[in-house]
Amino acid sequence: MKFIIKILLIIFSFFLIACSDKNSHDQKLVLGNEIYNSLCKSCHLNGEKGPNLYLVKLETSSFIYSVTNGVGNMPSFNTLLSEEEIEAVAYFILEN
Repeated sequence: MKFIIKILLIIFSFFLIACSDKNSHDQKLVLGNEIYNSLCKSCHLNGEKGPNLYLVKLETSSFIYSVTNGVGNMPSFNTLLSEEEIEAVAYFILEN
């Protein structure tokens, strides 16, 4: 009986971990979408002022560096966005 309870606890633990990963993924996408729509879309959607971010293939670290420090005409967003928010917008763009 104790063995069955241990097995059920292990299965339940894996289920909770899987659910929290899914929630984390969804939360990052929602936050990233909100930031993209409010701060990025006006310049990057059609590639008018900046490149269309859906067409540019950047590594995550390059994307985060560019948003944090600014590149070319794009300003730095490190005082406006937290590290978590910058990672979320990078996650949103790279996942879409």
